[in-house]
Amino acid sequence: MPLRKAEKRRVKLRLGIVGTSGSGKTYSSLGIAMGLGGSVALIDWERKSAEKYADEFDFDYERIDGHNYEAVCETLREIERMQLPPEVLIIDGISPGHDELQIRNERIAIEKFRGNAWSARSVTKPIETAFLDTILNYPGHVIVTMRAKTTWLQEEYDGKKRPVKIGMGPIQRPDIEYEFDMYLLINEAHSATIVTHTSGKSQQFEGRVLDNPGIDFGRELSEWLDKGKAEPTKTLTKPSGGAAPPEVSPPSSAEATVDEPPSESVVKPPPARGRKTNAQRIAGAYLHFNNLGVSGPDLERMTGITVDNGDAEDVKLLGNAYKKTQNALESGAEGTPVEIFERCWESLSPGGGEEDKIELGQGWDDPVE
Repeated sequence: MPLRKAEKRRVKLRLGIVGTSGSGKTYSSLGIAMGLGGSVALIDWERKSAEKYADEFDFDYERIDGHNYEAVCETLREIERMQLPPEVLIIDGISPGHDELQIRNERIAIEKFRGNAWSARSVTKPIETAFLDTILNYPGHVIVTMRAKTTWLQEEYDGKKRPVKIGMGPIQRPDIEYEFDMYLLINEAHSATIVTHTSGKSQQFEGRVLDNPGIDFGRELSEWLDKGKAEPTKTLTKPSGGAAPPEVSPPSSAEATVDEPPSESVVKPPPARGRKTNAQRIAGAYLHFNNLGVSGPDLERMTGITVDNGDAEDVKLLGNAYKKTQNALESGAEGTPVEIFERCWESLSPGGGEEDKIELGQGWDDPVE
């Protein structure tokens, strides 16, 4: 593969939030998610009733019973198979999973390795690695909360000493913080310190202290994440019901795996509730086509539709093409996802004919502003 000039690319956020109980991890994660923009889902793994914030934030919710990593992985796979997976995913509380795995490791050590816990890690470490890979490979933004190890100190206040709960490191495997772009250490006063472990990727945030991090910080992160270039693309004509679009060269394997919006003009839509704009719905479409194996550059090259120029009819066309492509892939149609999509796109008529009218669901058929 030939080398190319390195360029800053648009990326998806990987954020960890660490704090003691009552520090506001759940509330902050929801606020930041709203600031990032797009649809939000929260997986509650600690039975902390995150739904109590539903009157303040608009998000989907799923609670997982049990604390084994495999249950979360299966839930994430189900979410990714949705027609429109959430653009921001919060996993609220992964520390209990670590506790459960430690207990399992001790049991395996006794049963299979004569009490040698280190040898038992040969069984449990792949489970932990698969769990982290599943989280970090999610196609949207990911926010993960973790409990902090707790210690108590005596602090003098108004001439009297009182016990104060202090959070140390996360209850997780050592060095898990290196898996994230950054993580927030948040205390009981809801003040968060930003910690990064990357040279350049997020250093501009290193050491900042935020009071009650939420929507504003999420918007700042969104602007930072959207900076970057996308590969230039060429445009095919939209389906007209007449002549087929001109032939194009099949994309390279490198192009087909780019997980990013199609051009510099595409930006993350602002947070919104209720009805979605055309721009928001098209931006979401790019994400979900990428899940099928049709990258942003391929999608723009073959359709000419971007967040800036798309209209309500384009939203219908993309929705119909998505469903046709998804059905074809599930039925075992021949060809790569890009080739299958191209055939489905060419078969559509403007606005979708009667044979193309489908139940899009998940927000694509909402009224358009």
